[in-house]
Amino acid sequence: MYADFHTHRPKADALVSAREKPGQGLWSLEFHPWHLPASFQMPGEAFFHDLRRADALGEIGLDRLRGPDIAVQIRFLKTLLAAAGEAGKPVVIHAVRCDAELDAALRDFSGNVLIHGFRGSERRLLEHLAFGRFVSIAPGAWKKYAGLLAARGLSGIGLESDDTGEDIAAICLRAERETGISGWAELCRENFLRFIGKAGEK
Repeated sequence: MYADFHTHRPKADALVSAREKPGQGLWSLEFHPWHLPASFQMPGEAFFHDLRRADALGEIGLDRLRGPDIAVQIRFLKTLLAAAGEAGKPVVIHAVRCDAELDAALRDFSGNVLIHGFRGSERRLLEHLAFGRFVSIAPGAWKKYAGLLAARGLSGIGLESDDTGEDIAAICLRAERETGISGWAELCRENFLRFIGKAGEK
């Protein structure tokens, strides 16, 4: 069995990031930092209603290269994390060049956190894992971490198709071939079920 940690294309065995509930897969309610307004506005009642129905919240996060002023993004992120905490939902994080701000915002969040589309440094990967976060590696970026992952294992690691349209089974096979590490599909699915709070399910 395979598991796609993050996609925008509805399909089974996947966490689908969308503003509305998809026809297939588990639903992660998207509130992307790229699409935030220029000034902070409290999310409306419809957001909180949808969050109760969703399996996760995200993508949410911070992006220094795109979106409104970073102070506005931080205020939204803290508000969204508080809502996810109250609803008992895991979160999917989009993070670009905002490490310190992200760590500060997540400090009081006790739910499961997924850093999606990761392609940063080995040091930052290890920091996320040390914080107990899950990390979904961007397609193809796993080659950067082959030695590290071979040494420490795949606990907390995921794979995703994002918006590539590539099948997650093909992604898992490519990750195995390009890193020389076996068992990506099974181990990533175990991590996926732990992230969404369904550990022990098949």
